[in-house]
Amino acid sequence: MGASIHITPEMRRQFHSETADHLKHLERLLIRIEQDPEREDLVHTAFRYVHSIKGNSDYLGVADLNGLAHLIEDLMDDLRTGRMAVTPAVIDILLRSLDLLREMNRRIVMDEYEATDIEPIRSAVARLREDGDGAGGDANPPEKADLSEKADPPEKADLSEKADPPE
Repeated sequence: MGASIHITPEMRRQFHSETADHLKHLERLLIRIEQDPEREDLVHTAFRYVHSIKGNSDYLGVADLNGLAHLIEDLMDDLRTGRMAVTPAVIDILLRSLDLLREMNRRIVMDEYEATDIEPIRSAVARLREDGDGAGGDANPPEKADLSEKADPPEKADLSEKADPPE
């Protein structure tokens, strides 16, 4: 029988603060990725921010926020491994997801957190995959090799604004 964790208001405030910071950096990265889709280091760094949000939300037990972060993480993984190309449709879904994550995070500190329906984002991602609108015509283009093991750590990514990577 596992031990149960009591989530305190202070833990929720800490989660809110860290997640708000991650989302701020993620937004900057998504804008940079949109402007320069070939910058794989930016995609890898953005992936790490989403991964941190996903892990922290799982610990806190916020299933809807965790589910949305998981969807975004999977989409970012498709980008970083070359299974999907950065397209306007992909960026649109990522930015819409970012807005929804912000709204969910804003409410995390409320006494009565009400879950959010993430099905519209889930459906949009599924349509994107079905339509191939992110695949760039080839599901695994040769110029986008799987670099998931070779990525520069977030500290080495050129972010201009010097966004700190998640810890």
